[in-house]
Amino acid sequence: MSTIDSLLAIFTINKLRDLKTHCRGSIVSKRDLADFIMWCRSSADAPFLHSSHHRDFIPKHLILSDSDHAALAANGVGRFKPAAQKAANKIYATFGERRMLSGHLFWNERAWHFFYFDNHDQAKHKNHWAGGPHIHLLNHLWPNRSSDSVWEEFCRGNPTMKGALHIRFERG
Repeated sequence: MSTIDSLLAIFTINKLRDLKTHCRGSIVSKRDLADFIMWCRSSADAPFLHSSHHRDFIPKHLILSDSDHAALAANGVGRFKPAAQKAANKIYATFGERRMLSGHLFWNERAWHFFYFDNHDQAKHKNHWAGGPHIHLLNHLWPNRSSDSVWEEFCRGNPTMKGALHIRFERG
């Protein structure tokens, strides 16, 4: 099955068990997802409407304080003094701990589908999922979930989106 066929099949499956089986063996490509998004955004004939949300989430303990900024400014050229080193360590840690999130909601009068990922999901190495680079999926088949609740959870705080399916993702 081609990657576009794998993606399009997700929108037609109407049983959660079948969706789980399908996603285990599927690959979605970045190109196909982008093309589907563009179709939904630009054509009156598209089967779904589309909304997206992109943002950074930086853990609170890594946000530079006024004293961190002052320590860096006062340090000058050369080796970091202890206060400036502490601020610099926060900056370095930010690259590993921040989340750059992207979410895509597709909906019509009958169904909704929410795909999301962050920078860690796209990593080839040290990925939290054994299958490597991936995207997550939640949709109308999840009990006790609505598109509104999923969208709200994603758009605020540091979303965990428990129970989402993993789908292999090709960047090419």
